[in-house]
Amino acid sequence: MTEKKPKDDTEKPDFEALYGEDERNLNRTTQEELGITNITLATQLKEALEAEEPRIIKVKGAVKQADLPDGFEIIAVSGMTYHDKKGNEFYGDGETIIRYKVALQGIREGARKDAHAQRGHYPADKHEHSGFLKIIPQLTTEDRELIAKATEKVIDAISGKHRATIKSRG
Repeated sequence: MTEKKPKDDTEKPDFEALYGEDERNLNRTTQEELGITNITLATQLKEALEAEEPRIIKVKGAVKQADLPDGFEIIAVSGMTYHDKKGNEFYGDGETIIRYKVALQGIREGARKDAHAQRGHYPADKHEHSGFLKIIPQLTTEDRELIAKATEKVIDAISGKHRATIKSRG
């Protein structure tokens, strides 16, 4: 009897065996079979738009949680906590480790661009035009009269020069 190993989530499926040689041409049905649906893509996009990274700092002295701004959290405090005669709490020497989160702007920006691209908010990268364009000018009677006068002047100028050349040869 052969033992079945538990499937490792990081193991990549053998696309070539499943779908042929070209793994780049997976169609939508194939992607959905692998669990890549519109809902999972939208969920991952939302997570990327809210991407944060935890940061940790160590400060000298003890710090109260109430003294920290929102989003900052005390992880550990070394040193002693003392109480005065009135029962007020104060801290002695020591160190405090504080955790806070920083927005990952690069990941958020990339996710925002992906969201806009998926919705078609960007112009096409390539424009191809084919066919022909027929232009029919719409001329008024004034336009036609101006064109006729200009044409007559050009013809007179050309014929005048032509006549002068004929006379000089003769």
